[in-house]
Order: sequence, then C-alpha cells, then structure tokens
Amino acid sequence: MTEETTRGQETPDSEDAGETLSLGQGETRALDRSVVSGQTQRPGEALSAEVRLGRYRLIRELGSGGQGAVYLAEDEQLKRNVALKVLNVGARLSAHARLRFEREAETTGRLNHPGIARVFEFGEENGVLFIAMEFVEGETLESMIRQSRNRQDSSGEPGAVMLNAGVDPGRTTQVQPSQGTALSSDQRPFAEIARFMEDAARAIHVAHESGLVHRDIKPANIMMRQDGRVCLLDFGLAHDDHSTEVTLTQSGDVFGTPAYMAPEQVRGQTHSIDPRTDVWALGAVLYECCTLCRPFAGATRHDLFREIVQREPVPPSHVNRRIPGDLAAIILTALDKDPERRYASALDLAEDLRRLRHFEAIHARPAGHWVKTLRWVQRNRTVAAMGLLVFLALIGVVVALYLRGQEQKRAFDTMQSAKVRIEEESRRTSAALVRERAALADFERLADDKRLEEAEKEAEELWPARPWTVEAMESWLARYRPLLKAWPEHEASLRKLREKASPYREEDRRRDHGEELARLTSLRKQREEQAASLKEVQDDAERKKLSASLTEINHDIQELETLVNQRKSWDFGDDNVIRWKHDIQTQIVNRLRRFAAPEDGLYAGVRKRCQRARAILDETVTKYRDGWIAAIRAVRTSPHYGGFKLSAQVGLIPLGADPRSGLQEFLHWETHRGPIPERDEKGNLSLTENTGLIFVLIPRGQFWMGSQKEDPGKPNYDPRARSDEPLHEVVIEQPFLLSKFEMTQGQWRRSWPALEQPSFYRKGFQGRGMTSVVNDMHPVEQVSLLMCDKVLLHIGLSLPTEEQWEYAARAGQDGIWAGGTRDIGKLREWGNLAGQEAARVFPAHEKEHRDPYIIHAPVGSFKPNAFGLHDVTGNLWEWTRSTFKGLYCIRGGGFGNLAYVNRLAYRYHYTELQRDHDLGLRPLCPLQP
Repeated sequence: MTEETTRGQETPDSEDAGETLSLGQGETRALDRSVVSGQTQRPGEALSAEVRLGRYRLIRELGSGGQGAVYLAEDEQLKRNVALKVLNVGARLSAHARLRFEREAETTGRLNHPGIARVFEFGEENGVLFIAMEFVEGETLESMIRQSRNRQDSSGEPGAVMLNAGVDPGRTTQVQPSQGTALSSDQRPFAEIARFMEDAARAIHVAHESGLVHRDIKPANIMMRQDGRVCLLDFGLAHDDHSTEVTLTQSGDVFGTPAYMAPEQVRGQTHSIDPRTDVWALGAVLYECCTLCRPFAGATRHDLFREIVQREPVPPSHVNRRIPGDLAAIILTALDKDPERRYASALDLAEDLRRLRHFEAIHARPAGHWVKTLRWVQRNRTVAAMGLLVFLALIGVVVALYLRGQEQKRAFDTMQSAKVRIEEESRRTSAALVRERAALADFERLADDKRLEEAEKEAEELWPARPWTVEAMESWLARYRPLLKAWPEHEASLRKLREKASPYREEDRRRDHGEELARLTSLRKQREEQAASLKEVQDDAERKKLSASLTEINHDIQELETLVNQRKSWDFGDDNVIRWKHDIQTQIVNRLRRFAAPEDGLYAGVRKRCQRARAILDETVTKYRDGWIAAIRAVRTSPHYGGFKLSAQVGLIPLGADPRSGLQEFLHWETHRGPIPERDEKGNLSLTENTGLIFVLIPRGQFWMGSQKEDPGKPNYDPRARSDEPLHEVVIEQPFLLSKFEMTQGQWRRSWPALEQPSFYRKGFQGRGMTSVVNDMHPVEQVSLLMCDKVLLHIGLSLPTEEQWEYAARAGQDGIWAGGTRDIGKLREWGNLAGQEAARVFPAHEKEHRDPYIIHAPVGSFKPNAFGLHDVTGNLWEWTRSTFKGLYCIRGGGFGNLAYVNRLAYRYHYTELQRDHDLGLRPLCPLQP
C-alpha cells in the first residue's frame, strides 16, 4: 500500500547525499538525501528529516513541489501522525506566496467532511510557515489509473480503472438496484467507478457550499483511503467566493492542471469560474477512469488548450464499448463546453451517478440532434456546405412537386385521373429522396479522404518517440481508430462503382500491361526453346542447369500472368460524375490500405511507436540508473567540463569515459541491437554491425575556425588556405553530443526500417582491388540533406553546425588534418583519402599517401583525434546545418579526394537535394535540459 498526502508520493532515499537524477522535460526524481541536524534552511531547499517544528517531529519527506514540501511528522503532544506542509524559504520571501499559503490553511480549515483532508493547525516556527494536516493513508486515483493502464497495455483490450486494488479486503461494495436486472460482469467496474466519483462529487459539493472552488481537481488530488472511502486533497489553488480579502488572481491568470481545466479556465476568465468549473474537472476524471485515457491531449500545452476550447471529446463509448450508455451521457454532460449546459452543481452530478447505480432514470441526456448537427457543421464546414446544397435542392424539388400537385388537384379535382397522377408523383418523390439520401452517404464516405490526409499529417508530427509524446499518440490512436472499420465499407463502395464500368477489352489490357505482355510473350518463347533443348541434351550438368532455368522462367510467367489479369483502367463512358467518384474512391481505398495494414500500416506504426515511447525511459534511464549517477558525477567533477551539470538523457545509455580522451560517451538505444558494447583492456569499445550510434560529450570552449596563409606564427597556418575559410575566433558556450563515428549503413536501416538503403557501395559490394566486402559497419552514403533531416527527426537527432563540426574535428589542436598533423606522410594513420592504393580508380591521387582502402572504410578503422572522434579527415564528406551563399556546407572530405580537399578548414557547398557516393553524415544528439 503506498502512502500519499496532499502533494504526491514519497521520494525514495539513496546512499549519496545531494545527488539528483534529472529526467529532462521538467521531471526530477530525488536520488539521495541525507539527514541533517539543526533547522537551517537555505532558499529553495526543503527541510531535512528529523527536524522539529514546534511540537512536530519530522519523520521523512513525502513529496515536494515548486512552493514547498510535505513531510510525515509526529505530533508529540497528541501522539499521532500528521502530514506537515512546509513553505520553502524562496516562496516565503514572496508576500504573494505567503498570503496564498495562509489562505490555503484558512479556507481548508473551514471544511469538515470525511471526504476532505482535515487541517489541524497553521503556524510559524523560527520563520518557517507550516500547515498540520490529516495524514491520509491509501492510494491516489492517479496511481490506480496508471496500474490499470499498464494492465491494458499487456492485454491490448480497452478497459477501465480497477478501484479495488487499494481497498481493504474486508470491505466490499454491493450495488443494490431499485429495479431492473443486475449489471453484466463486464459493467460491474463502472458501478464501482460511479460510486467512487459520486462520493468525490458530494465532498466537493461541501466545499462549494462553503464558498470554495477547488480549481485543481485531478486524479493525483483524489485518494482512496484504506477503507475505500474518498478523500480530496490540496486546496492550494481554491477560490474563495466568501472572502473579503484582496483577490490573489487577476483576469487572464491560468491556474490548475492543463489536462483537467475547463474552457473558462483555459481562457483565463476568472470571473466565470464557479462550481461548474469543478464539475468539468470531475467529468474529465470520470472520463479517464472509464477509458484510461484523457478526453483531451496535445503534443504541446498550446495544442492541449486548443483541443479543450475547440474540439468535442471523443465519446467515451467509442473508446471503450463496455461503458453503459447512461454513464457516457453523464460524462458528456459534465464535459459540456457551455457551463449553462453542464450540471449546475457537483451535487446534481452525484445524484445522477446515484440514479445510475440504482437503475433509476438519469437527468442527463445526450446532446440533441440540433446541437450535434451544429457542432458537426462547425467541424466539417466543407461537407456541411455540400450537404446544405443537396438539402436545399431537395427542398426545392419537394416544394415544386407540392405546388404542381396543388395545381393539378385544383384543375382535376372532379376527375378520377387526378388521384392516379398524384400517387405517381408521390412515388417519384420517394424515389428521389432515396437517391438523395444515398448521395449524402456518398459524400460522407468521401469525407474520409480528408480525415486520412489529416491523420497522415498529424502522424508526421508525432516524432520522436519519447515519453512526453505518449499522450499525443494515444489521442491520435483514439481519434482515428474508427477509420480501421471504414476499410470494408469503402471496398464495397468501390466494387459497386466498378460494376458500372464498360467491359474490359483486350485493347484495354494491352494499354494497361503493354510491357508485361511483351515480356510474357518472350518468356513463353524461351520456355518452348529450352524445353526442346532439354530433350536433346545428354550431359547431366547441362540438363540440371537447363531444368533450373526452366523452373525460374515458369515462376516469372506465373507472376506476369497474375499481373496482366488485374485490371488497371476503368471506362465509364461520358459519365464524368461516376468517373470522379471512382477516382476519389480508389484513392481512399489505397490510402486506407496504407493506413490500416495490420503489420506495416500507419495505424500499426503509430501504435508501435507509442509502445516504444513508453519503454524508452525504463530501457535507457531506469535500467541504467547507477550508470547515470556515475556519469552525472563524473561530468560535474571532470576538469574537461568545468562543473557542467548533466541530466539523464532519455534515449541514451552511459558507457563511461574514453580512457584516452577522458570524455564521457553514450550509446544511442534506438539504433542499437544486442548486448551493450564493453571496453577492452586498452579502453576500446567492442563494435559490431549491430552497434548503435555512440555519442561523445564534447566540452565547451573556444577555438580558431578557418585558416590563413600569411603568418606561420599565427593559428591555423596553411599555405593552401582559401578566401572562403576566413580565420576567426569562435566560442562554444555549451557542451554538445556528437557521434564518435560517421553513421553506418546498419544504423541507418535500424533508424527507419521501411526506408530503402540509399548507399551506392552497399552491403555485399566488393570492387576491383578491394581486399574486403562492404558490411553494415561501413558508413551510409548517397544521402541528401532532406533525407538526413527526415531520418534523424524519427530518432530525436539532428546535424551539427559548421562551428560545432570544426571545433570537434580540431579537438583543441592547431593542424591541417585530423590528429593535428601537418605532415601528409603521417596522415595515413588518421584519414582515408585518394592515395597510391587508389591510382587505378582515381587518376588524381596523392603519391605521398597510402591507406588500405579504395572506397570508404568501416568506421573506426583509423586513429581518433584528441576528442575520440574518428574519420574527421576523409572517408566521407559530412553534412552540416550551416549555409554559405544559399547552399548547405559539407565538411571533412572523402575517400576519393586529394589531401588539399580533406583539410579541416575546407568547406564545400551542396543543395539540400544533392546526393553522392562519398557523402554521409555524423549526427548530433540535442542535450535535454
């Protein structure tokens, strides 16, 4: 059983005092905390355990936030445990924060209800403000939702929160309906959820009756006591309608937790906040309990606020089909964007939940047809406009027919034939209405093309797969799940349209499959010739060879026969409307195939991406916690980094320091397969074709960039310096993570398996004069800048700037090539370029240089520079993010270039679309805060 108080869970202790493990994106988990004596508190620092405040002895910290911390403490006078909330020094120095703290104690102290954590005392001891509150033992609703979500992930089926995990085994909940039959087994959890949220609504109603609006209701502030009762926590943001004091908020202030804010909170309309604002939050929590996902989600705070204000929530019954219809109506009533259409009070919500459990008629009703239609029109203006035109046309037809009927009735009122004509007109009108309804259904199906386009566009924005993108991906999956069921309907519609096409003629087949038919004729002729030769050949080896060739030809003929029997073009004569519908419907079906394919479709891909995003934190940070603590400490104390405070980087695994450079190195998890590489006795990492990218934490510093040929006594002297290599001093203000090697072909393939391998010299290639075969440890080449950007975005990486590249390539040394060398005769130790070994392939080569490789070498084949980077001279040109005269800069030279081109200062310029057989990349991994 976990112990939680007004502000979150207890933080586990650690052996090293003062160390924290930052998870990035604003999340920090305390690792080590020692017991200190005395009551001295520095600004921004939480009180240590074993400190006394008045009659309270602090036992341990239970949680902390930006304004203060909460401790488990013993009331030595009354001999009971309390939750002691203490205001941090930094916050106490703010009169605004102090006044808010006092207001929290005063407002919460007025409340006396078993569903609200009680306040025992507010006090100040040696300048330290504190609130003594009831210590609530139990489990937060947030924790129970998280556990239920984990169970859902393993089962793959939609589910609801399981509340019984935190209930005393001796207590059970029995639902006693007043009428009707008992709930089915798969709906019983919803009765328990309704009971639990009913108690929460009654408790918050007590606060509303006292003039308090909570404004921060969320699962983390709702607890289940050990006996199963509800307890509401944290009235720190509560608004007091009865207070005569000066208000602490102004119009436009936004308080609360974004995912549970009502639209009026998001807009900052503080004058509109009343008990119905808390009703919205209760509805959002109830939605999450029943579906295990929030009603609104966004990749950013701005996106989330836009969703809350503009978009209707996905009906909970669409996410979880087992939700009772009345419960779904209650949820959507509580989540109505118009406060006037919500429940007027939390008590009204509680009463409807009671009626639901007792099988009584609820007061909530789903939005009427007029409201649904209005909201649908707001979301689908184009389709609505088309539908309106059709509707007006129908009205026109009906009115015209009615007027015509009236005229005929007046003219032939005394004639029997009038009745016959009127009946005939009525039948035609009915048939027209049927046709128009079918047309409306067609238009609705055609709207799926727009939905698919939006799904594809939004999916491209859900990169990289990281913990902070999980909610956005879950929202995408829930929003576009209905498209999976639309595929069969569209297939059937396409088949009906194609039934109206002209018969498929032989001339149509020749036009569709001209090349394939010619190839088929040639293969059939070859088959006849080889079959005749097989009868005459006596040599067994030759017969075996001919038989194998015949088998291959037969296989190709079967494939071509299947292909040429598939119709590609469809002729609908002069009916342009049918032709247009067919083209659009074909496009939708093809898109749906790509979207809904079970293994490699877009929907399956986003689902796998979401699973990877959930796993990456555990696989790279939690599993390697000790390694990250050691790496963070080593960086902070290393003379190379000058006290830089590193945080744990989600997606990377610490490998320790390179013993030669002394710099910390990290493995990129997404591009790696197999065991983590280890260092041998010389400190070298054991690299294989499955090894992922390895990043070096390059320290900050300053250096001379470029070259000059005027003064041998000045930095970067080079007789071959060019005018576009101006010498200037550059300051690198922050450390950065740069790949130790050029990206390999194996790493590129693992980054995006569906993408075709672009390399010219790819795996298995062995050219003239080469002593080895290309494998996955050779660098990837033939990549454009646009290709690099797209692949790197998928794995959370980017390209370095020219300044970062040259600073890392020089590694603090004043030289012309890698390793700081100025002697071309020694360059063979550091770089792969066109030397004597490549004379037959590259006529222009360096006679003073020789290395073992004619084309690019496997990464790590040459000595590293002082920062531990390999191949900064030669092997492949490397893209950077910098531009010069409108073109992108590439650096480092390639295996087919002269030493003059492979200089560290040399820069060349390409367009973003250019590709070459000696052009690759060395990725940069952005540091997470």
